[in-house]
Amino acid sequence: MASLSCWMPLESNGKRQGLPAAEAGAIGWSMPNPKRGERNKPSKSPSQSKKSEPNSARPPKTAKPTPVPAKRDKASSKPSFEPSQKLRLSVLRQIEQRPLDAAGIAAALDLPPAWKGKLLQLLKNMEIAGDIARIRKDRYIIPKEADLFTGAIQVHANGGAHVLNEKQGEPDLYIRAENCFTAMHGDRVVARISTHPEETSFFSRGERRREGKVIRILTRANETIVGTLQRSKNFFYVVADDPRFAENLYVPAPVAPLMAKVGDKVVAKLDSWPSRHVNPEGHIVEILGPTGAPGVDMLSIIRKHRLPLEFPDDVSREAARVSPEVDPSEALRREDLRDRFIFTIDPDDAKDFDDAINVERIPNGWRVGIHIADVSHYVKPKSALDREAHTRGNSVYLADRVIRCFQRP
Repeated sequence: MASLSCWMPLESNGKRQGLPAAEAGAIGWSMPNPKRGERNKPSKSPSQSKKSEPNSARPPKTAKPTPVPAKRDKASSKPSFEPSQKLRLSVLRQIEQRPLDAAGIAAALDLPPAWKGKLLQLLKNMEIAGDIARIRKDRYIIPKEADLFTGAIQVHANGGAHVLNEKQGEPDLYIRAENCFTAMHGDRVVARISTHPEETSFFSRGERRREGKVIRILTRANETIVGTLQRSKNFFYVVADDPRFAENLYVPAPVAPLMAKVGDKVVAKLDSWPSRHVNPEGHIVEILGPTGAPGVDMLSIIRKHRLPLEFPDDVSREAARVSPEVDPSEALRREDLRDRFIFTIDPDDAKDFDDAINVERIPNGWRVGIHIADVSHYVKPKSALDREAHTRGNSVYLADRVIRCFQRP
C-alpha cells in the first residue's frame, strides 16, 4: 500500500530533534403567457461575444440585431450559470419594487413562454435559499421587507426551537413550541419575526432575543420516522424514538406484506400533517424487528440517520479495479521502506488498518517512523469513489459494524 511517512529522530534523553516530512507522490403555479409582442433574441451567446468583441460597447436598446444560431461545441454544450444569474438579478429588481407572482414577473421581464419552466425552477430555488419569500396569492417579496426569516430549524427536547441564521455573526431566531407549526428538526422553514419579543429573564442578562413563528415548511429534512408501533382502542400509531418528535404518528392497521406487530420497531413515512392541532398521518414502509431483539437497536440508528449501507454499482466497479500491489513506477517516486520492520498500531479487531510505525536505534538515540496510508493515491478527484465519499462525509463506527466512507476493493 502506498503511504506517507515521516521520521522523528529522538535523542537518547527522549527530546525531539526535528520532523522532516517525506513528500509523497416543478412547482404547479399557473403562469399565463406574457401579453407582449415578439421578443428580440441576442445576436450571439455570451461566450461568443466575449471572444469576438471583448472591448466593444453594448448596442443601444433600440437596435434589433439579426439572430445568429449558436455553434454547438464542447464549451457551449455545458450549462452556463451566467444567464441564470442575470435572470435572478432581474427578478430581485422587479420584486423589490412591488410583490409579484410568477406571471407578473414573466410579464415585467418580457420573458418568452419557453422560459416558463426555467423561471419557476429559479423562483423555487430562490425561495429555498431565502433570497425571496412567497406570500398570499403566490406573490414574491424580499423577506427582510416583510420581517420574514428563512433557515434550517433546530428543535430542542423541550419543544422550543431556533431557526439558524446563515449569515456570519447574526443571531438566530427563537421559536416557542406552540409557534413551530408542523416543522420537524432539520426542516428548512420560513418564519415571521415577532414584533413583541419574549420578556427578559435572569439568565438573559437584560438582552431581548428575537422571537418568531414558523409560517411555512419549504423542504423536509426527514420524510421517515423510526419508532415503536403501538395501538389504542381504535387505531395504530408510531411513537418516535427521537424525543424532538413528540406527536404520535397515526398509521393504518398493518396489512400484508408488512404485518408489523405491536411493540415492533418500524420505519414510517410521513404523509400529511396540515396543522399542529391534529396528529400527523403516515404509513409503515419497513419492519426492523421486535424492540430489544439483537441488532434491531443498531438498525434503528442506521435508519434514523439515513446511513447508506450499500454502494452504487459504479463505485463498486471502480473499487474492484484498484490493485492491492504497488505499481513499480510509483514505488520509484517514493522512498521505499518495505525492507524495514514496520507494524500497525491498530488492534486485531480494528475496522481499518491505515496507520503504522517503526522504531530503530541510531547513533545518537532512536528514530521513530510514522506511516499513514496515502488514500489520495487510490482515490482520484471527481471519480466515482471520490463523489460517493464526499456525499457520505465520513465513516460511521457502530458497536457491531462500520459504515465506510470508501468502498473496499
